[in-house]
Amino acid sequence: MKDASTTFLFLLVLVIGCTVLTTGTLESSTLESSLESSTLESSLESSTLESSLESSTLESSLESSLESSTLESSLESSTLESSLESSTLESSLESSTLESSLESSTLESSLESSTLESSLESSTLESSLESSTLESSLESSTLESSLESSTLESSLESSTLESSLESSTLESSLESSTLESSLESSTLESSLESSTLESSLESSTLESSLESSTLESSLESSTLESSLESSTLESSLESSTLESSLESSTLESSLESSTLESSLESSTLESSLESSTLESSLESSTLESSLDCSTLESSLDCSTLESSLESSTLESSLESSTLESSLDCSTLESSLDCSTLESSLESSTLESSLESSTLESSLESSTLESSLESSTLESSLESSTLESSLESSTLESSLDWPTLIFFQDGF
Repeated sequence: MKDASTTFLFLLVLVIGCTVLTTGTLESSTLESSLESSTLESSLESSTLESSLESSTLESSLESSLESSTLESSLESSTLESSLESSTLESSLESSTLESSLESSTLESSLESSTLESSLESSTLESSLESSTLESSLESSTLESSLESSTLESSLESSTLESSLESSTLESSLESSTLESSLESSTLESSLESSTLESSLESSTLESSLESSTLESSLESSTLESSLESSTLESSLESSTLESSLESSTLESSLESSTLESSLESSTLESSLESSTLESSLESSTLESSLDCSTLESSLDCSTLESSLESSTLESSLESSTLESSLDCSTLESSLDCSTLESSLESSTLESSLESSTLESSLESSTLESSLESSTLESSLESSTLESSLESSTLESSLDWPTLIFFQDGF
């Protein structure tokens, strides 16, 4: 019996041992298979992850390259834009095709009575300063500045200023047949020269030395009364049929404001044309223009200003080399002719007609700045590096090449 029990227990233990051994082997094999499968899956996942990362990296690189290329193109395009802004006005002045884009938000270049229209012409610039019937045509060869009225021609008007060039048949024409205005430069005969500019307004009774280095425009005479004084000076060349033809072939009328300070302001403008010791400081660097006269009476009175350029045969020879400006009283013709005339039509109410056959009023040959300065007045009219930028709150002076025409509408 014992032997049978012992054998049974031995067999039972043997069976259990085999079972345990078999089960352990199967579990180990299963575990290895699981590990291999897990390893394979990990390898696949890692490979997939690496592929995803490589693909993502490649896409990122491509996107970055595209963005960089686009950004560079945008930057290059942005740097190729030349914006003439109204707040930071850039005036591109080219020596051959002089462009002066004076921009403002709503600024149009109309030299109106309150918003001064500045005619900047290159080849056939016509600066028609029109009042009620005012036409200010800057004519090149046969310029007639007919300051006509029935009894009043060339009335330089202000609220208190009337510059009455009075005569019954007064014609204020500085004639081109007798007018020789050699205002010399390299291509401009303008005796307003950049270094030793002398524009001698010489006559038997009138000598006007427009000197560049120390030019003072002293309208001096024993009886000279030329008081162009007013806080709101208006040099209005007005008439019922007044045609103030201020034309030129290469006229440049540069009225600058923000970068050039050509503030032709009526409130701060002092034209230093005083009744007793009239100084018309048309300064280039220290330009002094001595307009001397012995018997010249230019009664430009503030209240009842009469600018009577009177004489029977008065010849006001504006001589640089042989300049003769015959201001005749009986048949006075004041034709200010020029081929390269620059006429600085000044202020909201100031119009200044600077005329001649080859006259450039304050145009320098290379970098001449003819600053018509009176307390803050600077009218820098440059030739090669001319900056012609006249700004005001509502003023835009745009120079179009080649035929720019500005019209000034009525006062």
